[in-house]
Amino acid sequence: MSSSTSNHDLKIIGWMFKWAINKNYITKNPGRKVERFRVEKKNPRFFSRDEIRLILDDCSAQSYPIYMILLHTGMRKGELTHLEWADLDFSRMVIKIRPKEKDGWTPKNKKEREIPINDELLPVLLKLKAGSKGRCVVEKTNDKPYNRCRRLSLNPPAVSGHNSAVECQLPKLGVAGSNPVARSFYPLLRVFRD
Repeated sequence: MSSSTSNHDLKIIGWMFKWAINKNYITKNPGRKVERFRVEKKNPRFFSRDEIRLILDDCSAQSYPIYMILLHTGMRKGELTHLEWADLDFSRMVIKIRPKEKDGWTPKNKKEREIPINDELLPVLLKLKAGSKGRCVVEKTNDKPYNRCRRLSLNPPAVSGHNSAVECQLPKLGVAGSNPVARSFYPLLRVFRD
């Protein structure tokens, strides 16, 4: 078990003891003095612009708009999978990230925010909207959020049963497929955020 996993488990155990104290099942937390492990912060790997171009060049027509949205907005997985056309304000050139009460979803930290739509992303969104039949930007089955998008990794959520363009390019990019960083969603959004 890794140090970070142990620390996470200790945190959960701490919450359980705190709950038990609040319910008067116990009077003090026996795990209060347990020390946490030191965890080294690792710099995340993110893709360069050349690597992104390589990935986009290999995308299918269905995958391309999804990667473009991710790359140009820095959206989180949940934000993308709950994005509706009503959230896009083309007159102001912004995407609104806001809660979806009907789906029981809220943005991280429960904060609404706006993301600018840049000139490179605008034609991609307009073309996607022209071909859309539903309320969601990323088409969903039965108009319900993608459950598998929690495991989006580098696989575009709108396309099922295909090899991800990113996963196919990982060997060319010099990233080992078994490396958890390589399978992470974050190399994509870090291009936008950094």
